[in-house]
Amino acid sequence: MSNFFIKDSIPRLPERSNNIDRFSMYLMLDDCNERMVIQWKCRLHLKRNLELYEAEDPQFAKLCRQQDKGRGIAEYWVKVVQSAIGEVKSRKLALEHLAAYFESTCYQAAKKVRSQSSDRTWDEYLYIARKMVYNLDNFAKALEKYDKSQGANLDTYIQDILEKTIKSEVTVGKFSRWRLLYKKPDKDLKSALEITKHGQLQVSQYLFARKYFKQVYLINKVQNPDRQAGQKWPLPDLADFNEAAKYYNAEKSFPSAPHEVSASSGMVTGEKIKQWMENCIEALQKYSVNSINAVSIEFVKESDIEIKAEESNEIDSYSFWDAVECEDLINRTDVAFRSEIENIKAKVDLRIQQRKLQIHHKKIPNLYYGVGLTQTQIANILGINQGNIGRHLDSYYEVPLLEKLAAISQANEWVKPSVSRWLVKDYASPLHSDLIQAALVEAINKLTPEYREVLQLRYGHNLTENQISARYCIMEREVNQRINEAQICLESALLKVIEEWLDKYVKSWLYRFYKLSIYSALNSALANLSTDCKEVVNYRYYLRRTEEQTAVQLNLNGNQVNERIYLAKIQLRDSLLKWIVENLDVSLEKESELAKVNILVQEWLQNLYKSN
Repeated sequence: MSNFFIKDSIPRLPERSNNIDRFSMYLMLDDCNERMVIQWKCRLHLKRNLELYEAEDPQFAKLCRQQDKGRGIAEYWVKVVQSAIGEVKSRKLALEHLAAYFESTCYQAAKKVRSQSSDRTWDEYLYIARKMVYNLDNFAKALEKYDKSQGANLDTYIQDILEKTIKSEVTVGKFSRWRLLYKKPDKDLKSALEITKHGQLQVSQYLFARKYFKQVYLINKVQNPDRQAGQKWPLPDLADFNEAAKYYNAEKSFPSAPHEVSASSGMVTGEKIKQWMENCIEALQKYSVNSINAVSIEFVKESDIEIKAEESNEIDSYSFWDAVECEDLINRTDVAFRSEIENIKAKVDLRIQQRKLQIHHKKIPNLYYGVGLTQTQIANILGINQGNIGRHLDSYYEVPLLEKLAAISQANEWVKPSVSRWLVKDYASPLHSDLIQAALVEAINKLTPEYREVLQLRYGHNLTENQISARYCIMEREVNQRINEAQICLESALLKVIEEWLDKYVKSWLYRFYKLSIYSALNSALANLSTDCKEVVNYRYYLRRTEEQTAVQLNLNGNQVNERIYLAKIQLRDSLLKWIVENLDVSLEKESELAKVNILVQEWLQNLYKSN
């Protein structure tokens, strides 16, 4: 571990030049010539959100121009947090803006406590303060108690809380870098390591090593009878690291070990485990702020779509094209699919003329993929056997498109050379963000122990077939046979995964295709809404305002906004029901059927801004 800081020196806090920066930048510690320095890093989703508010809300734009070092905007976001009608996700976004703003207050609180006590380094005090403001639930509770009418200054109020939090945690001896390492969940440590530019191999090794270090440290130090309750967690010694290394080396070849760990050669020492744990602590302390998930306005709106299980097939619909890096083929596939749909329609018409299908069969894809009804609901409405509906959708729609997509993808031609190339080039350190490589790692973990071991030796430890043969006293021909059989297993597993991707893509495309006519009908219905309802829909969904902002813009109260949104949804739903009757000759009246239509309307509203 590098000598990251000269601990006795508190670095100067650079000024953030404008109000947008004050609410969109986070503090990051770095080293320059072995001295600690502070840099401001932009959180792009926060900056984008502020720019949207500034462009669309005159009152907010005025606050941005005020020369008050951001106090007016801070009060604005506090009101959002405290507002009873504020939405949960808007409230969370407001908290993230305030957390960025109070980074400077965290610095001042840590500096003040450090001037009063040298028990801990300044950056440890800073970490405690930042941990408080980036724990959004606790931060929200503190802000909810803030009352401007009592004459309290917001900045002073928060700094006082931060100073008390630092002193409290240090006084009871809770803060320990080893306690931090022990307590953090794997997902937080993984995120911290990735943010600090550690590769997948290192991340896997560190997480696997920490698993055994925690077991040893808990028994030898934390639960040691000689340690008094309430004391700061003690430092581990080399004996602890050596014991952890012993378990690490013994368990690395087990099937439960991560692929990168089992594929790596050589034995790990106690000194190496110590270095890895120090690196983990440094990552957690240096970039703890980044473990908090960023949620932008765009993500909030796009992810707030209520879709039942049957309508959720669109998730990861581009997985196949992402995996093979052929984005240009998406358009080709769309054209091919649309052409095939016309062929399917003609085929269905012919079967109806030949009396092999009923006229009702033409309605099935619109009701299933478009409206989102279940096969049971469709069977009850059309008077057709449920099994018949499933077979019709499969044989007339999904299978033909799947065959078309399989012909375009040509997976059988490139899978074998891709697996061979991966084993030679990337087996020891696979890229998990690559879907093909991630699928191969999963397939490796499912191999028999014999196949997995021979691949580890050949491609992980870079032993030749002759060396493997000599080590295990088996014929070299048998080694080659095992390697070939293991590779065939990987190819088969990858082809199976690709088939699943193709199937999901076809279903997703059908859902999107048949929803187009539904959305077109709702667009027409929007134009016919009453003026009052149309205004509220425009502000609430098209311009993506919160209910509170919509009320302010239209000079309404919260109840009036909610009432008009409700009336708009009813009008849109009734218009869509009428369209279904006129175009599909189907009347939807049951509560479960109307619930599906309500989901469609809500989904369309949540995506209305995309038409801007």
